[in-house]
Amino acid sequence: MGITPDLDHTALTQVEGFKRTLQQFCDNSNVGPFGAEHFFDPRKIWKKMTGYLSDHAPDQKKVFQELAGYSLECDLELRGEGVILQQDPEMEAEIEQVLDEKGEEMFREVGGAARWKELSEEEHLRLGRKLIRDAEICLGERVLERLPDEQKREVTARYWSGCGMHKDLNAVKEGADRMSKWWEEAGKEPPVALINKFKAEARSDGKVCQSDRGGVKLTNLVGALVRHKDPGSGQQDRFRTFCRNAIGVEVCFPDTSNTRYQCHAYAAAEILCHRKLYLDFLEFVAITKKMAEAS
Repeated sequence: MGITPDLDHTALTQVEGFKRTLQQFCDNSNVGPFGAEHFFDPRKIWKKMTGYLSDHAPDQKKVFQELAGYSLECDLELRGEGVILQQDPEMEAEIEQVLDEKGEEMFREVGGAARWKELSEEEHLRLGRKLIRDAEICLGERVLERLPDEQKREVTARYWSGCGMHKDLNAVKEGADRMSKWWEEAGKEPPVALINKFKAEARSDGKVCQSDRGGVKLTNLVGALVRHKDPGSGQQDRFRTFCRNAIGVEVCFPDTSNTRYQCHAYAAAEILCHRKLYLDFLEFVAITKKMAEAS
């Protein structure tokens, strides 16, 4: 549906933006040659909405609730419209009853028949359309109530699902935390500490934090080496050249220097797949550094 700007990010503004965009799509299609044969009714599209996928932000849950309610309203409106258009003699009395009830409600809302006469023609048309829609929704509700329970559940079902990016983040963080504790609990020697010489010299007690070892520490270090967030630091330019010479293509390492939900999982897979490449590059960096120091 494209990306369109809104005045604010409230749920109701987003919902109105969805409605407005879909209405524009239908209007544009209906005035073209294709619309002469196929009339696009946005209500028939909205009634097909049975699911909404978003992040876990409160405004998105509110958007889903509003859209789900509107989707069901469109379904009921179309069902009620069908009842009126069918002109079934058995339904005439019920249709008249609903129209009378909604008409009385409308007159009460505007302040009575005297107040109705004072309204403009434009307002009469708006309220008239609202009266018809309310009556159709009411008739649609009655039709829905008469359906078998299984069909009723199918019509009213609307599903929301949150995206999985936070789940990936939580799974990686929890997995790394549990793995780091397992070494001590199992009485096993943990992975080697990956701290620089300055940090090692500064520690007089010889203790190493859990964050100074393990898979996440390794992926962070490799990322800082071959894809540093600062273009002036790291070895990314040299790494690209090294990859072209070694395997014929450039390797784009996951961006572990920034906050990314799956970056450390991707980085671990990258290191495992090209383990020899990274070991060879580390050796190459060490050799060139020694040569530079010697000169």
